[in-house]
Amino acid sequence: METGSLVKKIVDAMPKDLLADASMCVLDAILVSKKGDKMPSALAKELLYLCKNNQLNSRPGLAVLLEAALAMDPEETKRSLSNKGLASIAEKLPSAVT
Repeated sequence: METGSLVKKIVDAMPKDLLADASMCVLDAILVSKKGDKMPSALAKELLYLCKNNQLNSRPGLAVLLEAALAMDPEETKRSLSNKGLASIAEKLPSAVT
């Protein structure tokens, strides 16, 4: 299964009350990453659009954040989520981007 489809499926199954915490956690991981060059430009543009429209805490926003973070550093993304008490989400994410 393609990463985007899997991420969307995971995000759609998440309880709504976890969206904001997960979004902030993943955004923090993206901002401190030294692997920004691995983020596809289309995802970067989509992130900027969602941020501008205050939609990063939405399901589509979290899905794009996760896709971008997984493209940059899948293991660090999973570790960040686990460290914030979101291990149930981290466990479902792929270890490699396809």
